[in-house]
Amino acid sequence: FEPVKDIEQRLLEKIRVAKVTCTSDLNVRTAFEDLGLDSLAGVILSEELADELKIRIEPSVFWDFSTIEELAKHLVERMCSERTAETQQIRLTDPTEG
Repeated sequence: FEPVKDIEQRLLEKIRVAKVTCTSDLNVRTAFEDLGLDSLAGVILSEELADELKIRIEPSVFWDFSTIEELAKHLVERMCSERTAETQQIRLTDPTEG
């Protein structure tokens, strides 16, 4: 299981389904700017991804990171850091530990 590749594939499929642009040459290094992604598509894609990945994703990520590849790496980093923070919080509040 490779989380970055998984997210890249999810994004590629969502963009193909949304038919944002001609997707015949779409790949993970295609710039979002070249896809013609508008704000509504950004909102929809970010909400779908957030639901799937169980993290908060702002629509602006499609403009903050220029490609699917860059965004996927960022999201994996966020997921790891949020899960680490959750684990640390659980340890701090676990009443069974003495």
